[in-house]
Amino acid sequence: GLRRGGSSSVGIDWELDASSTLLTDSAWRELSFLPAERIWAEDRPERWLMLWTAKEAVLKGEGVGFGKDLRSLRILPGAEAGFLKARVAGRSDRVIRSWANTRFALAIALT
Repeated sequence: GLRRGGSSSVGIDWELDASSTLLTDSAWRELSFLPAERIWAEDRPERWLMLWTAKEAVLKGEGVGFGKDLRSLRILPGAEAGFLKARVAGRSDRVIRSWANTRFALAIALT
């Protein structure tokens, strides 16, 4: 991943392989994703990758990393394909551009 600082920041994350244990373990999914996110991703490996990379990109852009509960950050489908929104309590929504298939995902978050 990458983080660029300043008055506004960009967080970038990428992942390979949607079949990894991290994305297929149900206990891990419950700790990392909200119920609405789990429903949206359901049986779509590329969506699990989109969610994970989106959360990481936002956290990197904000400079907080995994010190924050991943469920405090809600990822929502955007109005257009390939775009997501991140909602963090008490802050304005973040726009995320996301590309994913079953083997690779890339997310860029403007924070």
